[in-house]
Amino acid sequence: MKKTISLLLAAAMTVSLGATAFAAEDTDPKTDTNQTAPVYTRPADVTGWYAEAADYVLEHKLMDAVEIDGAASFQPDAFLSRQAIAESIFRDATARDVASVDGDAGMSFKELADYADIDETYLPAASFCYYTGIMAGDNEKKLHPDAMISREELAAVLTRYYKYLVKTDADLDSGMAIKEFTDYADIQTWAHEELQFCVNAGMLKGNKDGSFNPKGNVTRAEMAQILFNLEQSFVEKAYEGLKLISK
Repeated sequence: MKKTISLLLAAAMTVSLGATAFAAEDTDPKTDTNQTAPVYTRPADVTGWYAEAADYVLEHKLMDAVEIDGAASFQPDAFLSRQAIAESIFRDATARDVASVDGDAGMSFKELADYADIDETYLPAASFCYYTGIMAGDNEKKLHPDAMISREELAAVLTRYYKYLVKTDADLDSGMAIKEFTDYADIQTWAHEELQFCVNAGMLKGNKDGSFNPKGNVTRAEMAQILFNLEQSFVEKAYEGLKLISK
């Protein structure tokens, strides 16, 4: 059994977040004409700065809640693995009608040294991110699916995904300079360009104390906010031909 939180969340039963989520099914859906679509109910542990973003990702199925003791839980402080990040990106791309994965993952993907470590649930997402170049293997041909992803590593992934969607850098050359972060010196040189891109696009922001915490792992609350920020950026910039999830 995988020991990462991503596997725990994948293995847990995905809950329907409607008012009737935990009620017994007493009617035949084929004959009951009075059924209505479930109404979204916010999990009790969704509070604070990320609440609107959590509502967005849960309502649009970009992320799932899990059932714990008969109640829906978002687990906002849980860290995300690389394959869990791939899953959210894949769902976002699918919602925009741009995700496409061949039925056969292909030998180049299967020949990753740690291909067997990718949870079966995440294979389509990992395949999509690998073939589009959004996530790539390292020099040892490893994807490290169970490894936690840092904020600076995520900046590189998000930059590739953004460019995959819009095929342009337009209007993303201004904004806060990342040198203004109090821990700018801790950001690795290879991440400077990607992080600047994400900050200018509005996907990533610093902390209230002025730091960025580049080596910090990414939580579910943070990922929800990032996906919400991504959609808001697309709403604002109105790229031609790009489907919006919230519209």
